[in-house]
Amino acid sequence: MRDPYKTKQKELIEREIKKYKTEFTIKELFSKLSKKDQTLGLTTVYRTVNSLVDSHVLSKSTSSDGTLRYHVVEECDHTGHCLLKCESCGKLTHVDCGKLNSLSRHFMRKHHFKINQADITIRGICENCKA
Repeated sequence: MRDPYKTKQKELIEREIKKYKTEFTIKELFSKLSKKDQTLGLTTVYRTVNSLVDSHVLSKSTSSDGTLRYHVVEECDHTGHCLLKCESCGKLTHVDCGKLNSLSRHFMRKHHFKINQADITIRGICENCKA
């Protein structure tokens, strides 16, 4: 995340983003940040978040209500991994599963479709929320 034009505000935004263990909205992020720096503008937060999406530090998705949500992309240099997202608490869990490789091969052979394994999110209910 090194940037020759990095400002203290951008660094503050990046530090706050690293604390998130679940998805977040820009509104949620801005609410936390504005308590730490009242001079921080919403436009700066949007620009910084979009820059982090472009550089693949963050991933964005649209929730069922149309809200844009973001999460930190975990570095991984192999296939067969995905995110499990709890629809109740929002917890994101990075998992490795060899079955994804066979599923990917199935889609390629039978449907002529290459799956982007760097961006697979499976939604459901985690063990803690299920109880």
